Amino acid sequence: MTDLEIFNGVMAIHAFIDEKTRLKRKLRKFICPSALDELKKSLKFKMGADIETIFLLKEDIYVELGSPRYESVAFIVLTQDPEEVQNGVITLIGPDIHESKGKELNFGQVILIGGTEIEDIKYREMERALFHLKNLEGFMIRAVPNKLWCRVSKQVGFRGFSFEDLGKALMIMYKEQFPDIETIEILFITTESPQDFLELKVIGTEIRKKYIQQYSEHLKSKLVQITEKQRDDCEFPWTCDECDYNEVCDEIRDIVEKMKAYREKMKKN
Repeated sequence: MTDLEIFNGVMAIHAFIDEKTRLKRKLRKFICPSALDELKKSLKFKMGADIETIFLLKEDIYVELGSPRYESVAFIVLTQDPEEVQNGVITLIGPDIHESKGKELNFGQVILIGGTEIEDIKYREMERALFHLKNLEGFMIRAVPNKLWCRVSKQVGFRGFSFEDLGKALMIMYKEQFPDIETIEILFITTESPQDFLELKVIGTEIRKKYIQQYSEHLKSKLVQITEKQRDDCEFPWTCDECDYNEVCDEIRDIVEKMKAYREKMKKN
């Protein structure tokens, strides 16, 4: 058994929470309904396709989370043992949003997901969803590589918007997008301690190692399949729309173009 297989991300996050409890960090837990319908009913703020994505200017901001001058870390943890995850639990370490008017906060967000049918190959898609919560009233995510940078509007801040509300919205989004999810738990952290964020980043790196390796092997396998398919029966370029491997081809083309652009940039530097 390899080190990648031995590392248990859920246990590592729970141990992290236990350690912060022992150190007497300000810590709160919220318990949310497990059923999707009940979860939606309990959310105090509007969420859905009818809520437009907003852009918040400085004067509109109640709280800013994980901005470039502050710490930011975000990742997911998957397990095929749903009982490892404390279903419906939101843990907050540090000050809440409604307690932080006009402030910028360090921001950590970790989502633990359990499901017997969840495949490891889904990790990449599920992690991307962290940055796609766009239809929540008064909430904005800024597009910055490798950072989760969020803004909360004064409009919802003055109405008591909290991490409990944000956690519920994330649970709703994940349950709707990924029906195989059986249990879900969220950790938020906003402490001033750089050490807290360093520890989380180390855990996140260990978790990602496994999935990066698996995705690389999956991509290589798809490349072989594409090559064989093209050799066997791919005759015309305009048949791509009907090809079973069209999505993978597009992804590979995108990767190749990004690599070309990166190499050109390095040459100029």
